[in-house]
Amino acid sequence: MHHHNTTWISTVANTGTQWTFNVVREIYNSQRYNVLPKRALKDYKRYLNIYKNEALNDYDSNNHYVMSCHAPLQLYLPRTKFITNLRNPYDNCASYYEFMKCSVDDAIACAKNIPLLIQHYSNLKKEKLFILRFEDIDEKPQSLIKKIAKFLGFDLPENEIRKIVNKYSRGKIRLMIQENDRSLSQRITSGEEIDQEDVVIRDGGNRIDSFDINTGYLSNHISKRKNGEWKLAFSCSQIEKIISSLDETAKMLGYGSEKS
Repeated sequence: MHHHNTTWISTVANTGTQWTFNVVREIYNSQRYNVLPKRALKDYKRYLNIYKNEALNDYDSNNHYVMSCHAPLQLYLPRTKFITNLRNPYDNCASYYEFMKCSVDDAIACAKNIPLLIQHYSNLKKEKLFILRFEDIDEKPQSLIKKIAKFLGFDLPENEIRKIVNKYSRGKIRLMIQENDRSLSQRITSGEEIDQEDVVIRDGGNRIDSFDINTGYLSNHISKRKNGEWKLAFSCSQIEKIISSLDETAKMLGYGSEKS
């Protein structure tokens, strides 16, 4: 039996996917693994192809594949561990709404997928599945990274953990995204040809987001709101609709009711 060589970050959108993806990559980098693929990809189908065509047949113990997707994957994939993320559906709804600039109904639908994905992976043994609580990213990142590392089979030194915490802090990521957006805006203004790998085009070309090929972070990926401030994203009538739609989901996941 060969040790696992692939870690899948399989999550609902806007539950901390990119932070998780990059932290796992950093953990393997710190242990001197050759982390593959070398860059972040925009389409999870490309990750699936890499898994099928490369990872499954790769028996080089120095290589480790880190993949991400927003879809349920087949259980018991060979040589694979899974990480999925849990988030308060109210906060998830607000983040998805702001990030995607979508309808409230679409944002509610996104949040309702969280318990469905958790349930999908619930039959996996604990050594195969790690469920990450989004709030821990902000509230106790060092402890969280230590737990992730242990799940992956490593006892990470505190100094290595602190490096990762600092590298992927909200402030650092926000500055990186701002620089990517500034660079993209300058290139567009000057008429420079844009590499399609550096952008995500939405709304039929009316919106162009920067895409960081090293981390996978996009424009507007980091919210300015704090956990629990989800109501700031919506009008009073929208808030009423969201509470009516998501309160049972929130309680099911262990979060408090928002009904007065």
